[in-house]
Amino acid sequence: MVALCIDIGTSVVKAVAYDLEGQVLATLGERAPVLRPQPRWSEYDPRTIWDVVGILSRRILAQVNARKLDFIALTGQGDGCWLVDADGRETGNAVLWNDGRAHAIIERWTLDGTIDRAFRINGSSLFTGAQVAILTALREANDPRLDRARYVMSCKDWLASRFTGRFATERSDASLPWLDIASREYSQDLISIYGAEWAETLLPPLIPDCSIFGELTEAAARHIGVGKGVPVVVTPFDCVSMAIGARAVNPGQTVCVLGTTLIVETVVDTLDLSGPAGGMTLCTGLPDTWLRLFGTLSGTDTVNWTVSQFGFPDAYALNQAAENVPHGSNGVVFLPYLSPAGERAPFLDPRARASIVGLSLDHSRDHVARAMFEGLTCTIQHCLEHMPSPPTELRVTGGGASSPLWCQMMADMTQVPTLRLGVSELGAEGGFFVGLVATGRAPDIQTALAGVPAQFETFMPQASETDAYKYIYERFHRMRELAREGWSQ
Repeated sequence: MVALCIDIGTSVVKAVAYDLEGQVLATLGERAPVLRPQPRWSEYDPRTIWDVVGILSRRILAQVNARKLDFIALTGQGDGCWLVDADGRETGNAVLWNDGRAHAIIERWTLDGTIDRAFRINGSSLFTGAQVAILTALREANDPRLDRARYVMSCKDWLASRFTGRFATERSDASLPWLDIASREYSQDLISIYGAEWAETLLPPLIPDCSIFGELTEAAARHIGVGKGVPVVVTPFDCVSMAIGARAVNPGQTVCVLGTTLIVETVVDTLDLSGPAGGMTLCTGLPDTWLRLFGTLSGTDTVNWTVSQFGFPDAYALNQAAENVPHGSNGVVFLPYLSPAGERAPFLDPRARASIVGLSLDHSRDHVARAMFEGLTCTIQHCLEHMPSPPTELRVTGGGASSPLWCQMMADMTQVPTLRLGVSELGAEGGFFVGLVATGRAPDIQTALAGVPAQFETFMPQASETDAYKYIYERFHRMRELAREGWSQ
């Protein structure tokens, strides 16, 4: 018997097949182009994603020779704006979480206090890719996508509607921007704060946590090559599912995902909405716990950009080059704010831009490579400083975790043990565990996790590096504040 987990990422859609003991039977991925029809825009063509899901599902089921599925679990990127009409047909391209067209709206809401007022209810700081910001930008631009829209959803909820014909969402995706985070229900006060009463009818119903969303329709079953009636489980979106996959479900456990975006997240059992607005507070699907999360807009895209622009053949060569340079990069500082949408965590500034500071004829591209890893690691440390309490360990995953250099650098800068997980598709794995609970094969998440132990490789902090990395971090902050003066120009 086989479970199929689908994870719609940013630029790659992944499918993982599991047996019911949690053994990975096969993993496949297929690239899906991110469309950038205008500066700052980032979109998906849903028809392309639907085609990719069908191709991947058929290929992986053929590979494991599965004629019958026990369940399908869905996860994927959060935020963004997927609009459909009353019949479930897309009204246009989906706007993704890293879209920047709402930058002027976020600046306006920062100045008039909207973001701060919303944080006191929601526990999350709005940014350009937040659903309400995108909807407002589309409305102000008279975008025709809104004309026929009946529901606004996130990507996995859209896929679930394609699979089952049902329109609904679960609470991790609804957390930002719509939920009163304490009650975990839609907030009329938030809708009023945003001035978004006009969008209230677009919000889909909320489903119970860890439940079966619906069953595969006959048309969807033909599309992926199985029989109809397979249970479909909508799991928390990828950031939350990755925490579950990392076995971080107890208060205080901290995970860092080195992916397209750098994500630093800690499980909490109390809410503090009194501090400065920043980061996100998300429902986890687990009772009496939330995820306090800082998701930057700089991550492995920065690594890929450096590989491309400085002529490295691949990321492995970039790592080797960085290893040739001592810490501190001989004075070079890399501020990694390359996203056209600026930065959202741990500070919010849609105007933030990257820069490389301190170059001279004495430097080579190797120094830039080292400075880039140091800059990204400083960003992680900056996020950790905004957490409710310092971590006692850091569980690391994502594509960037394949770099031993980077993992050791994180241990040395944070001065806490850094545990690299031996799981390649953590979001899908978290979705699998939620699927076990939703279908009644496990009574709760903790029991499901206990049945599939995780493997960790530990990188211990080197006390001899403490002072050096403290200086690197302080210098990074100074350079960022100096650069910040120019971003508005």
